[in-house]
Amino acid sequence: MTEFYLSTPQYFLFFCLLAAIGISGILYFRNSKEKEFSKTLKIILASLRGLGVGLIVLLLLQPFLKKIINQSQKPVLFIAQDVSSSVKSEMNAETLKDFQAELQAMANRLESKYDVKGYSLGDQIRPDLDTAFNDESTNLSAVFDLIQNQYKDAPKAGLILASDGIYNLGNNPIYANQSGLKINTILLGDTTSKRDLLIKRVFHNDITYLNDKFNVLVDIVAKNVQLGISNLSIYKYEGERKELLTQQEIKIDRTNFFTTAEFFLEATEIGNQKFSIELSPLQDEQSTANNQRIFRIEVIDAKQKVLLLAAAPHPDIFAIRSALEAQGNVEFEVKYLDDANTEDLPANPDLLILHQLPNTNKAKFNNLTKRYKGNKTPLWYIVGMDTNIDELNATQDIINIQDYIGEYNESFGIASKTFNLFKIDESLSNNISQYPPLVVPFGSIENRSGSVLLNQRIGSVDTQYPLLSLNDSEGQKTAVLLGSGIWKWRIFHFMQSGDHLAFDQLIQNLVLYLGSKEDKRKFRVNPSKNQYLTNEEVVFDAELFNANFERINTPEASLRLTNKLGENFDYIFSRRGDAYSLNVRKLQEGNYTYTASTAFNEEKLEQSGSISVTDLNLEALELTADFNMLNLLSSKSNGKLYFPNQLKELEAELLADDSQKPVIYSDSRTFPLIDYRWLFLIIFLLLGTEWFLRRFKGSY
Repeated sequence: MTEFYLSTPQYFLFFCLLAAIGISGILYFRNSKEKEFSKTLKIILASLRGLGVGLIVLLLLQPFLKKIINQSQKPVLFIAQDVSSSVKSEMNAETLKDFQAELQAMANRLESKYDVKGYSLGDQIRPDLDTAFNDESTNLSAVFDLIQNQYKDAPKAGLILASDGIYNLGNNPIYANQSGLKINTILLGDTTSKRDLLIKRVFHNDITYLNDKFNVLVDIVAKNVQLGISNLSIYKYEGERKELLTQQEIKIDRTNFFTTAEFFLEATEIGNQKFSIELSPLQDEQSTANNQRIFRIEVIDAKQKVLLLAAAPHPDIFAIRSALEAQGNVEFEVKYLDDANTEDLPANPDLLILHQLPNTNKAKFNNLTKRYKGNKTPLWYIVGMDTNIDELNATQDIINIQDYIGEYNESFGIASKTFNLFKIDESLSNNISQYPPLVVPFGSIENRSGSVLLNQRIGSVDTQYPLLSLNDSEGQKTAVLLGSGIWKWRIFHFMQSGDHLAFDQLIQNLVLYLGSKEDKRKFRVNPSKNQYLTNEEVVFDAELFNANFERINTPEASLRLTNKLGENFDYIFSRRGDAYSLNVRKLQEGNYTYTASTAFNEEKLEQSGSISVTDLNLEALELTADFNMLNLLSSKSNGKLYFPNQLKELEAELLADDSQKPVIYSDSRTFPLIDYRWLFLIIFLLLGTEWFLRRFKGSY
């Protein structure tokens, strides 16, 4: 339907008509020069002139046409098929092939009523219905993410999910479904419970530190086994040879058996270490592929070395030691000034904590700490009653204590609202003002530079005096805690909460910030993670910085992967925004080293590292189709569960569903009349014809 509109009031059309009649009438009926024209010719010429002028004036009123276009859209029906290897392993090949053909035929017939969208679910979701069934993992929740993101505003009829109900990636489909769609499920696979012993999950840290002990938790499940004994063994790979580390007997005493075994292992070698957890098979066990699990742990020698140099023993030292040793990646050493010699002190600690130093033994203190200050070793001053305040003012530029007369206050801590160098526990931040006060020098305290983490509350008065300040000046990080007695904080927090976590985290974050070194590399490469499974895509990100440390990606960047056989694989990074990205897809099991390189300003820049890939067939962990999950998913969405031989019933129900009808969309579009070129052609023809007839009759 097309309607005519004006951008001005409609009565302006009267003026258009008046202008056309007036100009034509004056020219041909009131002009004495046109008396030689016959009456018929005058009417023709006046009409041509009037129509031409009228159209010109009409266009000045900015008229437009409004067209309403109706479009019909069928409701979208989604068909998602599980194409993981567990489906193929539990179904007869001929049965699966027949089902595939019938499902595709049903989808074709349903297109008469629905806009059918077919997807395959496995490692990831992809269009169309696959027939290979080779995916090594299943992410059933991916279909709900796709519907929500890509079909949010489209009319949706429902979802048909053909699966065995086994998923090992993504979220639980029952909770992931927020679409509100009616879901009909088709149960594939075998629901018969088989005699099976398997390793369900293995929990471990990806990274540990040299000579540390790390724990490994193993979830063990036995199905359809009444009684049995299996040996759980952990091996460490030395090349291709396996060395037995420990073994534990697992006694199965019930049909549906579950237990968690815990092991403590020691990291004795640096590098990517490969381990194997194995369960000895039971008699008549259906599948032993899930009795073994390979995992890898990266062992690094990168502990943060912290030296605490103290004037004398103090409870604060034990509190700091306990907090740092709870983290597990800190080498903490305590030396006392009077007993220490230069030869006894580590050459390059990552952080030097000075407890109640400098003191009256100024000469020895300066002699011991001279090299650390020259190396710009990070410093943390903890001020106490033995601290020489004048020397403290001279050796750091964060705070300045004036008018000090040898007296001390008790000051509570108040968390600063503007501190942002690192996060502190919210409960500690809110409650630290209730912690016991620290012993702080009495005087006028000035914060020269840096960020204040804690201010002082003296009595009931909140002051702007700093209690704990941090600064990073000319490449050296420094902190000053203007009080001793933080051991009381640790005890108080334990009395309030039953643990030391928040206090320990404060000390750990403070030490981590002070001891961490700034990354000044101009070319940086990072894999998305250090350990992958064979069914995961390996992704690298890279950044290149110019002299002003602005990120650029002008030059080409490349990466070479080398496997354990010494074979090299070369790749080129893609530019993404102002950085680089590379997806090398899936890799075979093993350890790989990588070297990324680029050239900028005639300088070759490189970075190397390593990743590991573990072969874990997630589909072999569970081989019994999950009837309950699919049935619950259907019933919660008002759908039904069908079996492969019931596709005709499903098709008939979908075709008979009267609630699913096409949606009519009305699209209103406007078209300015001045955009129509043929109007100008008409005006030209009208006025051109008039001019030709006038000339033909001898008039101008």
